[in-house]
Amino acid sequence: MVLSGFSPDGTLSFHLPRPRLVASAKFRNRVDRRRMRLDAVLLEPDERLLRMYWRAAFPAERELAHHEQTFVRELEPWEDG
Repeated sequence: MVLSGFSPDGTLSFHLPRPRLVASAKFRNRVDRRRMRLDAVLLEPDERLLRMYWRAAFPAERELAHHEQTFVRELEPWEDG
């Protein structure tokens, strides 16, 4: 990315990281695995801070009360997304 006019320090130039994230949600009777998608990027140039927000959606319908945990991790290079 190249950003101009956002900072008194001048032009900001950087590459966004591109992690491949996966979320695994455990319900009472099943485990569901979903690839996470980048949802938003928040840039705070005065603080030299970049935040990236990721999301994954799991169908839960009547199982929501039986959700036990969700685990997020980066995929290994050898794993398919």
